[in-house]
Amino acid sequence: MQPDSLVQLAGSGNIGTIEQEWARLLDESEPTISNLSRYQPVLAELGRNGRLSTAETLAWSAIDTLLLKHPPAEVLPLAGTFLLALPDSKELRSQTAELYRRVHGEIPGFEALLAEAGLAVGRPVRRAIRTLDVCLSVREGGALVSRDDDGCARVESVDSASWEFAIQSDAGSEQLGAVELADRYRPASNDEFRVLRAFDRRGLIERLQRDPTSIILELCTERGGKITDSELEEVLSPDVLSAAEWKKWWSKARTELKKRTDLAASGRSPITISIVDTPASLEDDLIKDIRRMADPQHQFDRVHRYLGECAARGAEVSSVTLQACAMLFLEQAGEALREHSVASGMLWMMARWAMAKSDAVSNVNVSVKTTPHADPSVGAVTFFQKVKDFGRLFAAITDEELLRLAIETLKSARPSDWGEALKSALPSLSLAGCDIVATNLIEQGVKPGDFEPIVQRIIANPIASFDAMLWLWDGPSEPDIANPASGLTLLTKMLRALDDARRSESIPKERARTVATRARSVLAARNYERFRSTIEGLDPSMISVLRSQVNALESLGRAVKEELLDQLRAVAPQRDDTPIVKPWNREDAIYVTKGAMDRKHVEIETHVNVKMKENARAIGAAAEHGDLSENSEYKFALEERDLLRARLAQMNSEMAIAHVISPLDVSTDHVGIGSRVVFKKESDGVRQEMTFVGPWDADHSRHWYNYKAPLALSIMGKKVGDVVPLEFSGGSGQYKIAEIQNGLADE
Repeated sequence: MQPDSLVQLAGSGNIGTIEQEWARLLDESEPTISNLSRYQPVLAELGRNGRLSTAETLAWSAIDTLLLKHPPAEVLPLAGTFLLALPDSKELRSQTAELYRRVHGEIPGFEALLAEAGLAVGRPVRRAIRTLDVCLSVREGGALVSRDDDGCARVESVDSASWEFAIQSDAGSEQLGAVELADRYRPASNDEFRVLRAFDRRGLIERLQRDPTSIILELCTERGGKITDSELEEVLSPDVLSAAEWKKWWSKARTELKKRTDLAASGRSPITISIVDTPASLEDDLIKDIRRMADPQHQFDRVHRYLGECAARGAEVSSVTLQACAMLFLEQAGEALREHSVASGMLWMMARWAMAKSDAVSNVNVSVKTTPHADPSVGAVTFFQKVKDFGRLFAAITDEELLRLAIETLKSARPSDWGEALKSALPSLSLAGCDIVATNLIEQGVKPGDFEPIVQRIIANPIASFDAMLWLWDGPSEPDIANPASGLTLLTKMLRALDDARRSESIPKERARTVATRARSVLAARNYERFRSTIEGLDPSMISVLRSQVNALESLGRAVKEELLDQLRAVAPQRDDTPIVKPWNREDAIYVTKGAMDRKHVEIETHVNVKMKENARAIGAAAEHGDLSENSEYKFALEERDLLRARLAQMNSEMAIAHVISPLDVSTDHVGIGSRVVFKKESDGVRQEMTFVGPWDADHSRHWYNYKAPLALSIMGKKVGDVVPLEFSGGSGQYKIAEIQNGLADE
């Protein structure tokens, strides 16, 4: 269904159809970034009609799905596009900010720029994104062109600590902040016409002579797609070319224009040069991209994108081009018999797949002339005969067609033990892959009861086999598969695995994000049907345990998390009558800033890798001195060891309940964690300020106070206008709360 149709449905409130179509769109073998960006108006219409939560869910599901196949840098522009459609979405702001971190977080001072741009804390979205994109692309010595006039500037220096830019323009030297720089300028190439005219006249003359029509194309683009010869002359003569030089140059340019397909000249006086929309061949772009890409998965996705673009344009798929792709894949898989890598296995399957697609196109359209081609099946079978770790190979094959080809190849290569190979691989597979392999095994005579050991392996290692566990939770298509684990067991293990992935230092962040993304999709599937059926009839104590687990999982995202909590409340409504514990009163949580969390990680690493190792060396050195009963150095070292162990246990205990609070979590309706409160003394109007933060952030020199301190707790929950007794260095008295601000907005 096209975007325009979905926009109409969004306006009429037909949400169910939109969600079904969106799910279908994401279930396509290759939901492309360019295709999904066309659906921005659907999200905008939902937002305008009071369906922000639905629009947010659609947006993040698309972004998360794409992140499974594309690098964050490629997905980031789509997140920005969706955020422009939903500027009021705090969750989408936060998600887009996190994507910027993943792409640019290693740049010194990035967090300061993110705060300055205001993407996460309320600055208009378009302006915030523009600030980030401009400042992240600016380099010392780089060129800038004005957004408002023909002016240009050079970047003299960039201070990444304060994100101040020193620039030099015709107006002289200036010092601009990040937001002002992006408002006034955009980055430009040193070879751009305006830059050459301002800073390199000789280079401009050389470019005019070398490639005159490229200058015309650039000026056409700046002026909305067309320019007349008189306007062109006004730009170039006499400032750049003399009258005589202009005539000679224009004569040459007109001759060159006739050779271009993207520019057309019409009329006599004046002559108008216009841009002609002549997109590059889909086939040429495909082959060029395939040659450029190094990752087989990206190559496979690119071929899928080509097929989608052909369908969208109503164009015929080129059988010859698909054969060329297959030949490229075979060429790259040429070292497979020596390497036996996952990438090699992928390439063999991709070659078989592309050749099969080519043959299918030829059968449908007999007018297509195909060239003789090699059969990649023989090489693929040989490769599979030598593979030892089928788990890694099959786990890397996420496309269903490729996986079926891989199973077919495995059967040919290993006729006697292919079943055992598939069983060993199943815990490592994707959710869809598990079902394909299980169904295939049963069709070939494997009994449902034979799956019980496999299920036990999956449950025993839920993070490594997370997709397989989701498969068990969601329900295999073969209902007779022996599954000794109940839905509740799988649910609690899933939630525990999500929490472990978040906390563990040994699990890569990318893996933790992938686990969270897939859990969100599966939990929300079919309108949370499986979750509801699992929690129905549970006693209130079990509901309370699940509620605590869900509450701790920020990685689920606000929309999914709130829906799960609503479902739990629906099953055990009596729990809603119990007093709600405010965040500042929770004994099982400590709220800290990201900076404090990072510092605590460093402190623990120093404690373990420096202090405790030094202590161990001290114990060893003291023990070498002989009689331990009279060895005071040895006893002192042992006592220090006990203190160090106790301190480590305390820090680990605190880390276990620590939650990072962001500026988006801070309310200005009442005093809470992260609030900056301005007090005004009743008697004389003297103003005082306090910011309430976690114990790891407290810093009295900055007027930052621990929210768990008795004084702070007495102020938590108060609102503007409330009066509280306080004692400052300037004297005690009654103070009225004059303002409540976001104390973390500038952090």
